[in-house]
Amino acid sequence: MTAATLASAQAILAQTYADSAAKVVPSAAAYVFAATAALSEATTKSAAYQAYSEALTSVPSTASNYTGQSYAEMSDTISDLNQLTASSSLTALNAATKLINSAVKSLIPTATSDGKQITTAVLSSAVTSANAAFPTSTSAGYTSEAWKAYTAALSAATSTAANSAATGDRAAAIYKALQDTITTLDQSTTKAVTSDYSSLAASASAAIASAGSYTSASITTLKSALSAASAVTDSTAADTAKTAMSDLSAAVSGLVKATSLTDLSTAINTAKSTYQTTNASTNYASSTWDDFSSAYV
Repeated sequence: MTAATLASAQAILAQTYADSAAKVVPSAAAYVFAATAALSEATTKSAAYQAYSEALTSVPSTASNYTGQSYAEMSDTISDLNQLTASSSLTALNAATKLINSAVKSLIPTATSDGKQITTAVLSSAVTSANAAFPTSTSAGYTSEAWKAYTAALSAATSTAANSAATGDRAAAIYKALQDTITTLDQSTTKAVTSDYSSLAASASAAIASAGSYTSASITTLKSALSAASAVTDSTAADTAKTAMSDLSAAVSGLVKATSLTDLSTAINTAKSTYQTTNASTNYASSTWDDFSSAYV
């Protein structure tokens, strides 16, 4: 914890005491919660500003390494976002960081990673390599979304490589698009989309072991999802595997705590005063009152 952060928390505590002096004296716990919240916010904001600063530092300064249009677009974006300070809002810092990183990622290099200037000939070589690495027969091993994007990029690269009139910048843009979709393919294999299975299965198994803590409906859904996910193997189609993992994640997140009789009694007593108040229904929209009344009765 930095001295500045601690000082900020102490100032908030002091102000909280001052504001409450003429009111009801709050509990010690209230001050602790206020201080903790202040420290958490300050720490988060500090991290956000650090991320923002790092994003600005990552902006390349050598324009000649990229196509003129992509570098100009990136520069325009950065010029509107490089004025924030440590005191800027958390929302502004996070939004700016995201936009800066996106702008840098959108830059189109004019040379390959090994330094070759990108031409239609280099693009043609990339097409040949892609066809060899990702034959159509392997498409089921990738999600359909990733495969569709790849084939579209491959088609564009094939036609551009055969176009003798294509400029270097055009070849570079198409080359980047192809390489980006290949990266996405590698992240969309059956193995990749099931990388969270172990942790999800552990959470699901723990919930099932204490099934009495959750509603029977949510446990039934969880068991079904876990069964489907556990049947996935390396040879399972990526789309099927992705759906199974998504369903399991949703089932874990969707677990509903079982309400005890004590909780129910408390809820009923809380609602009772509202329900029995004379002409209470006139204070609410009829549709919401009807729902409330049905639930209470």
